[in-house]
Amino acid sequence: MKRIAVFASGAGSNFENIVSHFSESNIADVDLLVSNNMNCGAVSLAEGLGIQVFILNTASDYKVLEELISKANIDLIVLAGYLKLVPAEFIRSSPRMINIHPSLLPAYGGKSMYGMNVHKAVFANNENHTGITVHEVNEHFDEGKILAQYETDISDCNSPEEIETRVRQLEISYFPKCIEKLLRDEL
Repeated sequence: MKRIAVFASGAGSNFENIVSHFSESNIADVDLLVSNNMNCGAVSLAEGLGIQVFILNTASDYKVLEELISKANIDLIVLAGYLKLVPAEFIRSSPRMINIHPSLLPAYGGKSMYGMNVHKAVFANNENHTGITVHEVNEHFDEGKILAQYETDISDCNSPEEIETRVRQLEISYFPKCIEKLLRDEL
């Protein structure tokens, strides 16, 4: 069975969806949640589910985390709403690392482009389509190799909140499946 570590900074909806998906699978388990925000919803969810939590407080904590990931035999690191740039040294020493982004990259990517910031920009530019991108993590925000993209029509959306709802549906439907395909070497 493969082992997954999830990095999250917020409410934890993608974290919860990933845990739920793999609780019914024989391919992987979510064994670790890493966060830079000890008060976020993802931490509460992990603690309630008995999943180990590691809080990153300083840059030096990455060395400790590197050892923890090695000892836990983590096979894949999944960024799911993690809002910090991961240091290049940590990326190089870690297992494969992927991220989800709420747009069709390369559009609407980069520093400060996450969550509602993306949806507001998409809405302001009168886009007819948006979606999600699953990509590898590198030392730059949202510039890693694209692994999969899923698109939705938003031509009838009247607000960034409506766009967020459509994008969330894509995340729920496709992100755990992408992770599973990756773990099966199908992506």
